[in-house]
Amino acid sequence: LPAEVLSDLDSFLIEALPRQVLVGDLKKMALAKTDLPLIVKRRNANQMWVRFHRKNDQSGLFLEFVQKLFFASARIDAASVMTLQQYGVYDWFLVRSAKKPKELKQRLELGAANLPPLVPDVRFQSVEAVSDDQKEWILSFRGKDQTGLLLAAAQALFDLGLAIHWARVHTWGSQIDDIFCVEAKGDLQNYLRLLRDRFVT
Repeated sequence: LPAEVLSDLDSFLIEALPRQVLVGDLKKMALAKTDLPLIVKRRNANQMWVRFHRKNDQSGLFLEFVQKLFFASARIDAASVMTLQQYGVYDWFLVRSAKKPKELKQRLELGAANLPPLVPDVRFQSVEAVSDDQKEWILSFRGKDQTGLLLAAAQALFDLGLAIHWARVHTWGSQIDDIFCVEAKGDLQNYLRLLRDRFVT
């Protein structure tokens, strides 16, 4: 596999996915001329892996994926979201769903136009800047686990015009920590104020 692909991969993904599944999929991605088909693969009795790939990145893709999962009633436990140079958007989600993998895949393959424009009203305990420089800001959204938290955060960042470079999503018991790396744009403190006004109780 190309060195830049290996160096950019999330360590969580490397540790959590079966090696043969990840390596086989990365090889397909490296050779793909177009978008790879959606993958829905059972992890255990309660969880499934869902992988989205888009050869060409564009604004709002992450939001679209999260919308699809939310309206398919798939609860996101963890996610590794990245754009790999030359290979496009490569996003994995670990989800819980009562559906069978085939049923969930069919639901996710529905067009985004079929999704109702509903964003849940949720609250985070904190929205903080973990680090920042002239090119990127790393933002942390923390709170108690609630349905639709990731969707609400993704929608807010999209509404503010903050392009997502990568994201890491983790759930520990009843707590969540959603980390987003976004393109630096203007006054960080002003964006934090807008996000806190929207979300922090």
